[in-house]
Amino acid sequence: MSKKGFNTFDLNDDFWDIDEMLPKKKVGAVFSSDTDTVEIQVNSQGERKGAPIPKNDGWRERLSEMRRSDPASTASAPPSDRLERAKAALKTAEAKHLSFAAAAYGDKEEKKNEPIELSPSDEPLFSYSPKRNPLIENVTVRLWPAKYSFYEQFRNNAVKYFDREGKECQHEPFFSFTPQYVQMTRRQLEFYFYFRSKIRRGEAIKADYSYILLLVYEIINVPDLLPPENGLDILVFLWESYRKEFPKLDRHLSEWICDYCLIHKLDGRYIPYSLTGEAARSCSLKEFYVGLDAIDGSPYATALFSYASLYNYRNSKFINNENRELFDTHIKASFIYAFTKAENEHLTVFAPIGKVAMTPLKVTRDAFVGALCAYNVKRRIEVSYLSVSRSAELRYAVTDAIKFAENNVRAMLGIRSRFHTPNLALPLRHAIEEYFAPYKKELKKEHPKEAPAPEYDVLYEPISHELSLSDAKHIEEHSWVTTELLTEGLEEYELEEAETAVTPEKLTEVYENDGDGEVAKALICLINNDKQGFVELSHNMGILPDALCEAVNDRLYDTLGDIAVEHSDDGFTIVVDYMEEIDQWLKTRKK
Repeated sequence: MSKKGFNTFDLNDDFWDIDEMLPKKKVGAVFSSDTDTVEIQVNSQGERKGAPIPKNDGWRERLSEMRRSDPASTASAPPSDRLERAKAALKTAEAKHLSFAAAAYGDKEEKKNEPIELSPSDEPLFSYSPKRNPLIENVTVRLWPAKYSFYEQFRNNAVKYFDREGKECQHEPFFSFTPQYVQMTRRQLEFYFYFRSKIRRGEAIKADYSYILLLVYEIINVPDLLPPENGLDILVFLWESYRKEFPKLDRHLSEWICDYCLIHKLDGRYIPYSLTGEAARSCSLKEFYVGLDAIDGSPYATALFSYASLYNYRNSKFINNENRELFDTHIKASFIYAFTKAENEHLTVFAPIGKVAMTPLKVTRDAFVGALCAYNVKRRIEVSYLSVSRSAELRYAVTDAIKFAENNVRAMLGIRSRFHTPNLALPLRHAIEEYFAPYKKELKKEHPKEAPAPEYDVLYEPISHELSLSDAKHIEEHSWVTTELLTEGLEEYELEEAETAVTPEKLTEVYENDGDGEVAKALICLINNDKQGFVELSHNMGILPDALCEAVNDRLYDTLGDIAVEHSDDGFTIVVDYMEEIDQWLKTRKK
């Protein structure tokens, strides 16, 4: 205690040592710079930590021996041998790299004194030229270059379940981006077997998109169990049955069926046109499907019809279930007839026509892209084919040819509306008219059947009685009175008509100062059935009759929205449906 009575404390007490309360700082290892030799004693009875130091079995001596015996590593070698030593070292490195690659492909045992095998894709499996498709010149099929095993289990399950018959059961929902057997529950697997059994018998039932994909994957992966011809039939049936419900099938199956046919040498003759037409638009190798339809006529014309047009006639508002077959049959047939004729006559319609206009191309396809496919089924395909030149001018000509063909089909059906086709060359126009001429003659020969007389006509039948001269005289007197009443003012009406009637002799006086005078003269000639006058008028103008017809149609297109003059078997004629509109137009153009 201090003198003042306060307790004092010891400054050396640990309680007041702040440094003890702080965490200790980590100090790095300090290595000694002393390099002197030090003798270390190890307690043999103590516990040793870590792996024991291996004994020297002479490997250092053997390595030194190899270096001394290797001329490439000898420092005293002459400089002239450096190039040879570098080549030898490069060959040694390549051999080691190839042997390592062979081990990565699964060759566990090292093969000595044997030639190194090439990559699976270096040698083709087979090569052939399709007989039915004139646009595909050659197909070469190779193995897939890189091995993989992550889909082997799927193929094993596909082989295991291939013969499993399904029993009728309720629909079980299932969804997967890449459907596989191992992802399915017992009920989903049972419904899949039932769905597959129905499809194999040609019956389509309600199923989810994943079930359809799984069946497609199965067909692709088991060509050794399912004959490719039968597999193609099932793929086509799936595509045709479910494409409206699942539009994505057009994009996937158009590519996969193309690969399936090329790999298994199938020409796809059983693929209906309703599918090949859409597939030609979505598949990257359009020529495969286009060439399948080139049975008659030019394959070039078929290719142009399939994907060189800017107009799709199938979207026409005049097509229905009753006349769809008529449109499909005659539009395509007339188009191919016209272009095949132009090709045979070596004509040039805005661009060369025929095989001379095709460009030989070569493409390499990876089979079944996006599909679940095992390594031993996947292939690489090289296709040499002919591609059609598609210039802008040719596209316009093709479009107008299809529209003009549709105009003729509409005329056969009695539809008044027509397309304007200014880009259609005269040879193609005449060829399409030549195709439709026999059908138009058949329509003229057919007379409508007389409708049965209505029942109330019986009430208007004359009453039979004896002839009376007095009654006949009375009827005649009344008839003359009626005649006088009906003919009052008839002379004035005939005079007006005579003054306003348009005759060929008065054409010059009526229309000589009007800019549309020549068009009006041509129309009057056709209205009066003066076809020779129409031809002479074109000669006086210094143009052909076809050009005068085009000029008349161009002038009246804004008024009618359609053509006014068409080419018939015996010359040019007015479209009867627009006679009233043409007459009104002529009256507005008078002086």
